[in-house]
Parts: sequence; C-alpha cells; structure tokens
Amino acid sequence: AGASIAPAAKIIAFYFSAQWCPDCGPATPILRDCYEESDGGEAWEVVYVPSDVSREQTEEYVAKAHGGWPRFETGSEASAQMKRTFGVCAGKEAAALGISGAQRKAGIPTLVVVDRVTGNVIDADGLEALRKS
Repeated sequence: AGASIAPAAKIIAFYFSAQWCPDCGPATPILRDCYEESDGGEAWEVVYVPSDVSREQTEEYVAKAHGGWPRFETGSEASAQMKRTFGVCAGKEAAALGISGAQRKAGIPTLVVVDRVTGNVIDADGLEALRKS
C-alpha cells in the first residue's frame, strides 16, 4: 500500500510506529514536517512499519498524520520480518515476534535510517537527530 519508492532515493528511513502509541503522536509530525521541508521522496524516503492493531487503524493514522509514505501491510509477515531484522517493535508485540532481551534494540517510535545501496544502518535512532535539529 502507499506510494512506491523513488528510484533516486539513496536513503530509506524505516519508521516503526503505531496510532495507539502515546509517544508516536508527537514524533510523527516532526518526521512529516522534516520530510515535507526537505527533499523527502526524492533523495530519501520514509517507509512506515506499522504496529497498529488493524488495517483500519493504520489507514486512519496514515490519513491523519503521515506524509503519504510507502508502508508495509499491517500484520504482514514482511512487516514482522522488518521488526525482527532491526530488533524494533512495540513491547506488547515482542513475544509474538520472537524478539526478546538483547534482540530488542528499541521500541516505538523509532526511525532506522539505512543506505539503500549497501543496506548498512546509518542511524539506528534517526528520530533523536530530527528532534535535535
């Protein structure tokens, strides 16, 4: 769902978030504003990795607060794999995903910034950098 990633985008920022998350509410507009005020969608792209409880909740959150970013389907195996790969998920979904202890590197909201060409993580906490800018 959502738009496709621009071929020129060299940086992918995976945004792990959910509508129900109280900390995500203030973080999402900061990310959206940065995206809209910069070359978001061209040189870099945000991809939403939802921890919402339903597709309807995701659709509502995206319509209200997001920048029209590409996204993984709510509850999909691809979304779960992204959470496992980066060790990022909501605390309440960690056990179901098989993420425990040191495997869980962060909760939500988290922005993991990745070099699209190499796959290397550039910043495991990109939201912190945005908050400081």
